[in-house]
Amino acid sequence: MTPLKITLKPFLKLILIAACYFLAARLGLLIAYEHTNVSPIWPPSGLALALVIILGYRIWPAIWLGAFIANAVVFASNNVATTPCLIGMSATIATGNTLEALVCLYLINKTIDIKEFLEKHQYIFWFIASSVIAAGASATFGIISLYLGNVITSDNLLSIWHTWILGDIAGIIMFTPLILAWSGKYKTSEKANTTLYNLEFGLNILLIILLSYFLFIYSTQANLVKLRPYMILPFLIWSVFRFKQREVITALAIVSCFAIAGTIHSHGPFVEYNLNQSLIELQSFVTVITVSFLSLSASLAEQRIIRNILEDSHTELELKVSERTRAFFPAQWDPKLGIHVT
Repeated sequence: MTPLKITLKPFLKLILIAACYFLAARLGLLIAYEHTNVSPIWPPSGLALALVIILGYRIWPAIWLGAFIANAVVFASNNVATTPCLIGMSATIATGNTLEALVCLYLINKTIDIKEFLEKHQYIFWFIASSVIAAGASATFGIISLYLGNVITSDNLLSIWHTWILGDIAGIIMFTPLILAWSGKYKTSEKANTTLYNLEFGLNILLIILLSYFLFIYSTQANLVKLRPYMILPFLIWSVFRFKQREVITALAIVSCFAIAGTIHSHGPFVEYNLNQSLIELQSFVTVITVSFLSLSASLAEQRIIRNILEDSHTELELKVSERTRAFFPAQWDPKLGIHVT
């Protein structure tokens, strides 16, 4: 039985990863452009990158399989191409999706220490730069396949390519940090998880949920509806200055999910004359708040680390001075006061 278990375990892991990718893709395709697989927010990109960071390059076949099945199912349900063309487009897009995760991980490993990228603001920017390059490669694969398959025309090729790139970037910066932060394998700044800390975080999340529902789900015809997104910023600033990166990322994910849900149901401040324009505005909002607050959180974490190092150095220096003074003047040393008494 032992050889069978050794053989089946990696296979079952790959099947599970492919299933997770497929489910994430189905979620992303709920807000895709009509008759295409181009979504302004693409969660599988973030999931795939997080998985290859945690599990390594060897899981790429599972990512490819999940992407292939997800794309093939959508193309088949929309009846946009013949079976050979459908298979070819799905395979090409799946290859682009897989290369995106692998290329992004390669660039990240060459530029930053991935285990500390949430704690240094320059790492955040390198992380985003890597995701931009990888997303560009994936979008190019996808657009070429859609164009050659006569699913899209040259008139909207550039706009869909642009949306594809931003959608993959949004998926990476939204979901990869969230998964890595909660996986427990990557460092976040140290803060004591006291009862008071947990209560304050719970209150912050509760208010963010309630306000997000009001801003993005509960829609009125008020003239100030376009200003509503800015009302969430003070609560996100509260999260950044008071909590660890893991909690900050969670708050950003909650806001983003409410914004997505409201927009696809024609509620909230991002609703425009057509769905595509609405999704582009949503995409911009999610990307801007995520990048801004992740960078701010990393900068503050870096300052806390430096302050802790300086405090430890100061304490160590005081201890060494005390020990040296006591060695030279043992009779005149007051151990209670920790000073030299004249």
